[in-house]
Amino acid sequence: MTFFRNRGMNEVDIANRLKTLHRNSTQYGELGQNLARLGVEPEDITDVIISHLHCDHMGWVSRRGRSYFPNADVWVHQADAEFFLQGPPPDDHLFKLMYGVESIQERMAPVLPQIRTWDKDRTIAPGIDVVWMPGHTPGSSIAVISSGASRGTILGDVIHCPLELVDDEYAVVADVDPVLAAMSRERIKRELEDSTIHSSSTHFPGLRFGRLLSDNGRRNWRWDE
Repeated sequence: MTFFRNRGMNEVDIANRLKTLHRNSTQYGELGQNLARLGVEPEDITDVIISHLHCDHMGWVSRRGRSYFPNADVWVHQADAEFFLQGPPPDDHLFKLMYGVESIQERMAPVLPQIRTWDKDRTIAPGIDVVWMPGHTPGSSIAVISSGASRGTILGDVIHCPLELVDDEYAVVADVDPVLAAMSRERIKRELEDSTIHSSSTHFPGLRFGRLLSDNGRRNWRWDE
């Protein structure tokens, strides 16, 4: 597996990883049911923001070969659209093996007419802005949610877990450009530290929000109560 070899894994460990892949199982979420509980139908959704085009962040954009939100604009950063959807597709066998999902191009095919790309930070709707934070993928981005003086951020995979905010040496192995990803993380740290901004990421436990604070020159993460 090229992915594992490029990150220093030896051949014995790679072979063991391949042997155990068949044990993996995928449990899909309950987005449809949760929307229904709120009285919202998929046809009611007008805009869908994709932080980046990895399978675990765009999985509900289509289901069973059909667009799940047929009336929505699907917002994707131009750099990710070019990298994942135009020209020869990138190798995403890793995702297919680990998660048992369709390729990125297959999953996005039903919504290609709905895609709207952006290449500068912009407002999608009142109180909802997207900000480019490349590195994890070429078009990786975050969403900023504002209401009056209050702000929150959805960090996508720019930040996978709070440890990346408090430990400068920690990073996940899935970044396309590790140097650029580190620069994006540092930018987020500066903006969040000791601010009133509450943040979360898809991979945070329970999708909980929290704040990045400092004490005697050390950053620490505090979950919202």
